[in-house]
This record gives sequence, C-alpha cells and structure tokens, in this order.
Amino acid sequence: MVITTLEGIPLVYDLVSANTDERLAAESIIDYIKNNDIFADKGFIGKEWQKQKEEQTGNAVWTPKRVNQLIQNPTSFDEILNKTRLRIESTFNEIQNTGKNVERLLAKKISGLALRVTAKMISHLMKYILRTSYKIDTQTFSQGMFRGYFWTSSCTKTISAFQARSADANLSPRQ
Repeated sequence: MVITTLEGIPLVYDLVSANTDERLAAESIIDYIKNNDIFADKGFIGKEWQKQKEEQTGNAVWTPKRVNQLIQNPTSFDEILNKTRLRIESTFNEIQNTGKNVERLLAKKISGLALRVTAKMISHLMKYILRTSYKIDTQTFSQGMFRGYFWTSSCTKTISAFQARSADANLSPRQ
C-alpha cells in the first residue's frame, strides 16, 4: 500500500499481505497524511469509513462508484478521477516492476525485505529528481527532450559527464 503525490512521489507506504482488507491496511498509513484529498480505488468505497477518515484526519477520500450504486459521480468528475488514478497506478507499477519485482525480492528476514523495498522507493525518487530537475532520461542517461522538455545540446551525455558536471560548485538544478 502506497500513498503518492500527483507527481508520483511516494509519501508513505506499508507492506501488507495480499489477503489484507485495503481499508485496514490504509489505517496504518493514512494517519500520516492530514487535510488532503486522497484518490483511491473501489476498495475504499464506504460512506461511513470515508466520513470517519475525514473526521479523524481531515482527508477526503474520493473513489469511483460501482455500476450498481444508486448515486453516481458526475461523468466529468469520473474522468478526472480516472486520470489521477492512472498516474498513481503507474507510479505503483513502476516501483513494483523496475528491477526485481517486489514480490520476488527473496529476503530471508522482514528487515531485509524492508531494506530492499526502501531502496526501490529511493531509486524511484532519484529517477524523478533526475527527470524533473536535471532533465536526464534515466534509461539512457541522456539529457534532452523527453516528456515535453527541450534539447539542451545536440549530443547525448553519459552518466560520467553528468557526474563531472555535478561536481561543479556553481551547478543549480535548473541550469
């Protein structure tokens, strides 16, 4: 279970077994977030539970509605909700499937599993920082146009060139 920002930065996460009720698993992490909108999947439907969370934490939990529910969300709201959920699910998918799958980390102890999952979260955050602050594609380590950014040079830069440039004391993230 993970709570991320809209940009895909993990804020809080917890390791739970697959057969755990999502709402029970959320109890352990939702208290870390206060006074925010939380976009969740259908596993979090329930007016009483959502109202209780809003009273306890100030967090409004937004979910899509099931087809058989009498009261439905407006279509325009569902479109926004689905786009937001897609971003969140993409983040979770990237964390889970980059490198070794979380379910196949083969740790012998809980502390080893926690360490490996933490390393995956840090790796994801570093990729985000390299993409957004330094405009570096983390698959090729080239600096240039991707996701709407402009080319900064006509040639690609390798990670060693990035490291050399980072050593410069005058480097600012937006140069």
